[in-house]
Amino acid sequence: MNEFLSSHRIELVAFLACAGLMTFIFELVRRNAVKEKYSFLWFATGISLMLLTLKRDWLTSLSKLLGIYYPPSALFLVLSLFMILILIHYSIVLTKLLSQNQKLAQKVALLETEINQMRPRESDQPYDDAA
Repeated sequence: MNEFLSSHRIELVAFLACAGLMTFIFELVRRNAVKEKYSFLWFATGISLMLLTLKRDWLTSLSKLLGIYYPPSALFLVLSLFMILILIHYSIVLTKLLSQNQKLAQKVALLETEINQMRPRESDQPYDDAA
C-alpha cells in the first residue's frame, strides 16, 4: 500500500483536488451562491481533470500528442486551458451586466427628469397662509 501511494502520489493529489473542487462548486450551487449556468465550466474542468488523472494512458497520449515530456505537466496545461475559458466566460458575463447596468441607469435618469418636469414648481403654487 505504501509503495502504491509513493508511486501514484501526484495522481492521488490531483484526484483529491478535483473531487474537492467539484464538491465545493456543488455546495456553492446548492446554497445559490453560484447559478447553475455558471457552474457548468467548473464541473467540466473538474470532470476532465479527474478523467485524465484516473486514466493515466489518456494523459500519456495527450502529452505525447502535445510534445510534453512529463505527462502530469499536460494535466496543468489542461487546467490552464479551462481557467482561461472560465475567465473569458466571466468577462463576457461581466460585460453584458455592465451594459445592462448602464442602460438601466440611463432609463432611471430619464424617468427622474420626466417626474421632475411633471411636478409643479414651488413658485407656481399659490401661497396659502393657513398652512
